[in-house]
Amino acid sequence: LEQQRAFVADASHQLRNPLAALLLRIELLALELPEGNEEIASVQTEGKRLARVLDDLLDLALAEHSQADLKVTDVGALTAERVAAWAPTAEAKGVRLVGDCPPTTGWADPVALSSALDAVIDNAVKFTPPDETVRVEVASAGDAATVVVTDNGPGLTDEELARVGDRFWRSGRHQNVNGSGLGLSICRALLAAGDGSISFGHHEPHGLRVTVRVPRTGTAPVEPRQPRP
Repeated sequence: LEQQRAFVADASHQLRNPLAALLLRIELLALELPEGNEEIASVQTEGKRLARVLDDLLDLALAEHSQADLKVTDVGALTAERVAAWAPTAEAKGVRLVGDCPPTTGWADPVALSSALDAVIDNAVKFTPPDETVRVEVASAGDAATVVVTDNGPGLTDEELARVGDRFWRSGRHQNVNGSGLGLSICRALLAAGDGSISFGHHEPHGLRVTVRVPRTGTAPVEPRQPRP
């Protein structure tokens, strides 16, 4: 398994540079063609899509391989920060992004949790139609701190809910929306590294409900003892 992860990371990294060079050559070629050429536009679109897939593959391999830097984290403050960061994107699409983020401590890697929340909020805003609402709510639930993101988008069927978060899986109804199908897999790997989790459910009357959980308490990793000189 470690060899497979290393291969994915190495392959993604090695392919990125030649792909970037290829995309640059395509951009230069486009300057010599009539404006609005459909063929070159299609090539550019596919090249950029491939670049996104490679970036996501590398992120996934790194997320599965890296060790979490766990510490006591104000989940409420961190979530409020991510809501504020995504507010302009939601506003530009005509979507209301509402946050209820009271102070709540959890045991998490702040960078990993931020990345996971970005993936979840991005998905919610992306699939929510204009004039609808995305809500982000932080709470304490027993021994866990939770961040619940709900939207009023099309949601998923029971069969789709069982597959959401699988690598490269995307609903057949959403193939026209940009994405690699790896974002939520990366999110799950980042959270699992710190004993966190992500789950999906229906949001009535329609939409998706995503719950991110991190432990309220934990134990810092013990540094290996150095041998005496």
